[in-house]
Amino acid sequence: KYLMKNMHMNAPKFNGVTDYSKDRVTGGQIPLALDEIAGRHDRIMEKSEQLKQRIAEKKTLLGEAQFIMSKKKGLEQQIIYLRDVMGFNLKQVASELGYSYQHIRRVSSKIKKCYNHATNVRHCS
Repeated sequence: KYLMKNMHMNAPKFNGVTDYSKDRVTGGQIPLALDEIAGRHDRIMEKSEQLKQRIAEKKTLLGEAQFIMSKKKGLEQQIIYLRDVMGFNLKQVASELGYSYQHIRRVSSKIKKCYNHATNVRHCS
């Protein structure tokens, strides 16, 4: 729609006299030719298809990650799943898992510290 509008935006309005003595279109806007519009449209559609494919791949990977994380039995894994995948806040996580909020907050903080120091993850336990 934008491209078609751009093509016609500077077309004569036929409600006055057009001055053809000027070298450029006033207002700084130049109408696009139909072949340029078609080329831009094709590039936009190609990029759109690529992005749709990437979104589908990422949704598949997210689904697999959610399935794997939901099967983990350790407390840290359950906290990560509920907090990061399901979007629960720590009070909801504590309620869901049957632990106190303070305990879940401590464990969650420990997990975040381990993630922040990724080179030392194997020392986090």
